[in-house]
Amino acid sequence: MRFILPFVILLLWDCSLLHGQAIWFGGDSALNALNQNQVMTISELDERVELLCRTADGGAWVHLENETVVRRYGPAGDLVSEISTGLGLAGMAVDAQGHLWASRPGTDDVLRIHGSTGEVSAFPVAGVPYGIAIGTDGKVWVSCSYSNEVVILDSAGSIVSSTPVGFFPTGISATLDGGVWLAEKQGLRRLDSSGETVWTGMAGIFPIGVTTDPQGRGWFSCQTSHQVVVVSEAGIEIVIDVPERPLGISAHSDGSVSVLSRLGGAIHRIGADGVLISEQAFGFPTGRGDMTGVQLSQIVDPLGDFDGDGVMNGAEVAQGTNPFLGPQNTFVRGDVDRNGQVQLADAIQALSVLYIGEETSCMEALDVNDDQQLDLSDPVRILGYLFLNSIPPASPFPSAGADPAPLPGFYCSN
Repeated sequence: MRFILPFVILLLWDCSLLHGQAIWFGGDSALNALNQNQVMTISELDERVELLCRTADGGAWVHLENETVVRRYGPAGDLVSEISTGLGLAGMAVDAQGHLWASRPGTDDVLRIHGSTGEVSAFPVAGVPYGIAIGTDGKVWVSCSYSNEVVILDSAGSIVSSTPVGFFPTGISATLDGGVWLAEKQGLRRLDSSGETVWTGMAGIFPIGVTTDPQGRGWFSCQTSHQVVVVSEAGIEIVIDVPERPLGISAHSDGSVSVLSRLGGAIHRIGADGVLISEQAFGFPTGRGDMTGVQLSQIVDPLGDFDGDGVMNGAEVAQGTNPFLGPQNTFVRGDVDRNGQVQLADAIQALSVLYIGEETSCMEALDVNDDQQLDLSDPVRILGYLFLNSIPPASPFPSAGADPAPLPGFYCSN
């Protein structure tokens, strides 16, 4: 057995990884996932990711720079569909029915793409629509940069109202009470459910991206001053310095927020108190929109149950858990063939899953070292434990149990 390990390593070192997902983003002409401090490639692309909006199954709609299509990816990163948009897009959002809404600044309209059939409908709005958000009542909010207004549409695409706002509105994010947070070139704004301004303020320089955290606060990325501004109902709470040119910003269910700083080459995860949790170096990370799915879970469809565990999406976000995670089944880590024991056959089957394409009913069991990746180190750990008295598989082991830190995309069925 001492000769098996180096042979396997030499033979299979270059094979690709499988992955679980937490935040999806673009970079290096690829669609990527960041789990804790590990970046994994989901799919290779021809262009950079410009817009990204997560879907109820844990996948995403993705729009690339210099393209006139929108792509639908499944939770494992598989390309499900590709639909022509005629022109480039500026913003995207998914409604509770699974339809994609997208703003087209080149034709001053928004598109609705049917979630099942892919049918495309266009609805006129106002001058150069940019940001788009779905409210708690299903209405569609669109910021129109050149006409300096916010247009509200109903679910059928008809204009309900139009509200004048400040100069050059861009990013927009729905709030828990039916209103929105709005980024403008010269300020920050809060609109109530009727579209009336209830607060305005100044902080940072050129706020452009915005997300709503589980507390209902607005987090604005300011691309010129390289700051993130956190605003509550009481006004500006926190101003945080981040690397150069932050744009993409997305909330997590635990109250933290991730920020993509393009020219700063970093992804920052910031706690609800404004303290830096982690910093991941990455060259030119890109993407704008609901990159974690929290907006879809807590605002658009809080009464749904994406993972089928009997707990509503909004309640899961309030508890700090991820609504994309399915019910956790018990397993023994390293027991790839699910016979209750960790044996040589498990290492062999793990290699077959990784490099020959054999299917497995429990990806978690195959993640022997619990590093949220499926790669050569997993069967190697089984072999080391069996024949070299080295480190055993991570918990749950040797008895069956639930995964102590589950991630979406790492399924395990009974």
